[in-house]
Amino acid sequence: MVDETIRSIKEAEQQAEEILVKAQEQKEQILKDASLQAKQIHEELIEEAKRTAGRLDEKASEEAKNQEDKEAEKLKDVIEELKVSAREKKGAAVQLVLSELI
Repeated sequence: MVDETIRSIKEAEQQAEEILVKAQEQKEQILKDASLQAKQIHEELIEEAKRTAGRLDEKASEEAKNQEDKEAEKLKDVIEELKVSAREKKGAAVQLVLSELI
């Protein structure tokens, strides 16, 4: 009977050891899976951030180009006004010089 009790205890200890080994293996697999999943999520977030940054950069470039075009148009108008003013003043200057010569 004592032998049987000792054998039962040893079997229980062996079963407990097997359970511990399986639990350790499961723990390691769960940690490995969680690490892989975290890495995938991290990479997806990085890619999404890059796409968002690209869209924002494109939008900012477009807005800058539009503003540049508006300012260029204003500058053309100012240049044209200056040309008209210069022609008018040139004509008046020619008239003044001619009137002084006569």
